[in-house]
Amino acid sequence: MASIVGNDISAIQPNWVPPNVEFVVEDFESEWIYEPSSFDFIHASCVSDWPQLFKRCYDHLKPGAYFEIQESAVWAWSDDGTCPPDSPIFELLRAMDMASNAIGKPYNVYPYLRQWLIEAGFEDVNQFVYFLPYSPWPKDPYLKELGKFQAAMVQHAIEAYSLRLFTQVLGWGEDVSKIFQASVKKQLRDKNMHAYVKE
Repeated sequence: MASIVGNDISAIQPNWVPPNVEFVVEDFESEWIYEPSSFDFIHASCVSDWPQLFKRCYDHLKPGAYFEIQESAVWAWSDDGTCPPDSPIFELLRAMDMASNAIGKPYNVYPYLRQWLIEAGFEDVNQFVYFLPYSPWPKDPYLKELGKFQAAMVQHAIEAYSLRLFTQVLGWGEDVSKIFQASVKKQLRDKNMHAYVKE
């Protein structure tokens, strides 16, 4: 049976977990307490110093083991102009990008990940980019289904991903931030807006 260690900087772990799962409250960007070559698989996200993390992962993986990273662009694309650059969603994404850069944990690192992995020593580095609609607007049944899940996720995630950045980094008031977030949610419910993100 696999032994799983999950860590987070916040104490948000569930009270009950299977016997082979352990949660640790720690900053995984601090020095690691684990022995080198002790993991078969590592997955990670939300980092200040990505090259350092990749080197630590490389050093702590067993020979032949795997490291996986999944980072979405914190952005939007619209090929038909139905999501213009001055729309609420773009204003939100620009503000989140600015705030994440200001605290030294930039959201939009996806263009650099492959090169950083190679520089850390990883071999056979594969990168896959997926088209993910923000809502169920595509005609393709598979993409329409993905859009349904993405729409539900984004509606719930907007506040979680941006409220602290807006209030504590950009200095916006909580009421102003929430009203702005509501305008973004409204735009995302517009079935005539054909926007997507790349993952």
